[in-house]
Amino acid sequence: MLATKLRPPPPGRSHVERPRLREALDRALDGPTRLILVSATAGYGKTSLVTSWVRSLARKAWLSLDEADDDPARFLTYLIAALRGVEPDLGQGAESLVRDSQPRPMAALGELINDLADLDEDLVLVLDDYHVIRSPEVHEALGYLVEHQPAHLRLVILSREDPPLPLPRMRARGQLIELRAHDLRFDPEEAGAFMGGAHGLDLGPEMMAVLASRTEGWAAGMQLAALALRSLTPDARQAFLQEFGGGHRYIIDYLLEEVLRRQPDAVRIFIERTSLLPRLSAGLAAAVSGRPLTECQSTLRYLEQANLFLVPLDETRGWYRYHRLFADAVRSGLSREDETEVHRAAGEWFESKGYHEEAVEQWLAAGEPGHAGRLMAEAAPGLLAAGEMYTFLRWSDSLTTEELLSGTALAPWRATALLLTGRTEPAEELLAAMERREEFGSGMASGRLLAVRAWQAVIAGRPEALELSRRALPLLTEKDVLLRVLALLAQGSAELWTGDLTASTRAFRQASEPNQSEGLHFARLGALANLAFNLMDSGRLREAERLCRRAMEGGVDRQGRPLPLLGIVYVPLAVVLLQQNQLDQAELYARRGLELSRRLLSPAMLGGDAEQTLALIALDRGDLPGALAITEETRLFGEEHSVAFLAYKMALLEVYLRLSSGDIVGGERLLERASLHISAGIPGASRSFSLGRARLLLAQERPEEAAGILEGLARGDREMGALGRLVGVLVLLAKARSALGDETGAVEATSEAVSLAAPEGFSRPFLRNGPEVARLLSRARPTAPEFVNDALQFFREP
Repeated sequence: MLATKLRPPPPGRSHVERPRLREALDRALDGPTRLILVSATAGYGKTSLVTSWVRSLARKAWLSLDEADDDPARFLTYLIAALRGVEPDLGQGAESLVRDSQPRPMAALGELINDLADLDEDLVLVLDDYHVIRSPEVHEALGYLVEHQPAHLRLVILSREDPPLPLPRMRARGQLIELRAHDLRFDPEEAGAFMGGAHGLDLGPEMMAVLASRTEGWAAGMQLAALALRSLTPDARQAFLQEFGGGHRYIIDYLLEEVLRRQPDAVRIFIERTSLLPRLSAGLAAAVSGRPLTECQSTLRYLEQANLFLVPLDETRGWYRYHRLFADAVRSGLSREDETEVHRAAGEWFESKGYHEEAVEQWLAAGEPGHAGRLMAEAAPGLLAAGEMYTFLRWSDSLTTEELLSGTALAPWRATALLLTGRTEPAEELLAAMERREEFGSGMASGRLLAVRAWQAVIAGRPEALELSRRALPLLTEKDVLLRVLALLAQGSAELWTGDLTASTRAFRQASEPNQSEGLHFARLGALANLAFNLMDSGRLREAERLCRRAMEGGVDRQGRPLPLLGIVYVPLAVVLLQQNQLDQAELYARRGLELSRRLLSPAMLGGDAEQTLALIALDRGDLPGALAITEETRLFGEEHSVAFLAYKMALLEVYLRLSSGDIVGGERLLERASLHISAGIPGASRSFSLGRARLLLAQERPEEAAGILEGLARGDREMGALGRLVGVLVLLAKARSALGDETGAVEATSEAVSLAAPEGFSRPFLRNGPEVARLLSRARPTAPEFVNDALQFFREP
């Protein structure tokens, strides 16, 4: 990170104290003010004023924005870093949202606001040059911050244009203090101090009046005029001031010509070439100007002393930037050839120093897409893992399809970023273009293409995910960490769809290993959650619980509060606790997991497990309407957003809820509707549908048909090793056999279920299936007396 972005620039040599404006800023620290907006076009001294003011404040955070910050993840990362300059432990939860998933500004801001609310001292946060931000996501996040910021936070925005915030409403509520161009214009006293104290010019009242009239109190115009006037005699000064007039653009053109014409050729060329740089040091200036380092150091000192619009970015004068207005005007006279030469030299220098992001920008500006693309490909895994998809996509947006495909390394990362940001159509177009290229037919390039295709297939619920992931993994190198994790997750999901629980568990376990997902905490926790569900299906409830609790140990900030990422493992833990009939704890983790996870992921990606847990708990507590409301809301979301597996899962849950309440007709109707999803090809749908069908048949007093279905499911679960699933199937099978008069068979099924459930604490399958199960449990007591006695106690309780 660039430390110079996180502190106010030191005052320039031409700085003038402006007590009237500082008093206005001081008043804004009292009362209901939320936002201080300093808005004016370039050159009015916005940054100089606020820099001088905040230096007197005890607690302030500063962030200077540039075009690269028009990325939600980058913006939020720097915002958190700025605040940590005041509170080192601030924003860990927000950072986890930014760094470990798709950038979700609203969620991250929610975490950050919670942390800010815990502070008990006033804090001023300054965002300089906010006009460079164009991202709707960043604007939305900032608006959320302004609406919900705690009373002891004051936000200061410096901008050339008004930000898209609810300014009229804030103005009406007294929450907004504004300083605009007419406020920032120099009054006669300030103008005299500026020209006399900073520039050593005693112009006299008459010439000062002319200068103030011509420049309209505009600081940049006055500074340019001062530079031009210094070498003139008093008579020549009067004539000069009468020569120019009109708008700012005219003044800039006229005065720049006068100012630059008076500089030595070497200085003028130095200024022109370095004006293309976003920031400069002596070393970088030497690289782009071709002059010795010592000469560049001297030139920078001269420019600062001469007030030639050079802004120091640190106290040691190691880094500078030109005033943007000055730089824009100066560079307009450069030829395209000169610009290309400068950008190429700057790209080489930034790259050699490890500033890869700046290097990419320079190589793109130099018209060198091949070189830029190579650096993009190197930076892509880190950017995607850090959530900076928008920065990467902005870079790669400037490349043609042919340039993306050249070298084979860049296209897979762009396709991954497109999928992760929901841009499925351009992702498919790029993947199709990759498949048409011979280079992607074998080796590592083929592995990367296949890994992205596998992940795409999982998102879409297509069975070819298994073949694609199996083909991809042997071709990926250890450097392809993110793609390997995605391929393993795809493989684990697809293996489960085919009924191979062992292979699925192996893939999820491998994906969750730290060496496979170093730095990819979101992906690792996603794999851990999938692994926990597999362990439950396998009958290893206690191992699933240990896995979730171990994952939780490292997922807290320095205050011990859970990071949002933990929502991913809270949900399987809630399911474990529900199976153990610990309803209060299960509800706690389900609600918290849902709250945290929704800050991180779309509900479409959460699978509905938390909602299912909450609905079942509501049913257990006698709140059938509440249970149905949760289920229906989630099902409708799945239907409206074309998330078929979520809609299907909730439809089957609603069948269970209806049947549990005695609504057999409603259950039958809903099951028929759910059957439509079987033909839609949802992976794994047939088993859950068959289980729902068996429940309906039992409710309809058709135990023979139900027993046939349940015996088939039991065989499949045994073959698959899904012993956790088998417990519930055996309990239903025991009920069916009892209804058929097969008492021996009913007790055998109950005893087998008890033998599987007792070591792991699976209580729920027995407790929610009526008094007939209690009778059968009594006969199966010898299998596990303590477990059965505890279960029977549940039936005795009112």
